[in-house]
Amino acid sequence: MSAKCLNCNTSYTGKFCPECGQKASTHRFTFAAILHDIPHSVFHIDKGLFFTFAQLTYRPGRAIREYLEGKRIRHFSPFAYLLILSAASSFVRHLTLSSIHDRLGIDPSILFPKAAEFFDHYPALMLCLLVPFLSFWGWLFNRDKQYNYWEVFILNTYLVAQFNLFFIIHNLLRLSGMYHSNSVTPLLICFISYFSFAHIQFFWDKRSLKRTIKNVLLIVLMSFTLMTGLTLTGFMTPWWNTAPRHLPNTFSPAK
Repeated sequence: MSAKCLNCNTSYTGKFCPECGQKASTHRFTFAAILHDIPHSVFHIDKGLFFTFAQLTYRPGRAIREYLEGKRIRHFSPFAYLLILSAASSFVRHLTLSSIHDRLGIDPSILFPKAAEFFDHYPALMLCLLVPFLSFWGWLFNRDKQYNYWEVFILNTYLVAQFNLFFIIHNLLRLSGMYHSNSVTPLLICFISYFSFAHIQFFWDKRSLKRTIKNVLLIVLMSFTLMTGLTLTGFMTPWWNTAPRHLPNTFSPAK
């Protein structure tokens, strides 16, 4: 039976496109499809890493939309991508905490309440826990775009993976001594800016004022979700300047 490749539009018969090599069994994302793809994504890392990184840097919304529409042969799997960037972020964070410990002679985790110590070492995990909630808001406000919840889940999985880049830069600046504040304000600004840019690209409809209003509301709700996550995990403690006063001032709360 003849098929048409969703990646390059070539008509062919068989299990793979002879022009670009993409599988004929390209499917929409559902919960069952995600469960099926995770093991393959994690244990079959092959190519597309740098292409995906570049695409998610300057055209994230459009790139992810194309991925969901079937152009997947050049893209790195969202779950493998999340695993690699989260691991890199955690490693750089570990180096930063060790550097602070050596420089000040204290464990920087004591700047946070007990509930936040784990997330202080693995901040990428906190973002991963937010994906279901961010995806719910995105799906709810854009149901007329005919993306199901799990497709919006893929969107936010890619974005959370890429956002680890901001964590890495933030910690490298602290590690180099160029930045000394422990304030989360720069990361909040980066989060709101990057996720807003990506979601507007993904759901964009220049002919619809209603769509623009929905995107503004979506950005507000995503920001609220992030702030709630930061508060529940204890990250906001130093931001509100509630750490013990006898500790060295290694952070500067937002003005």
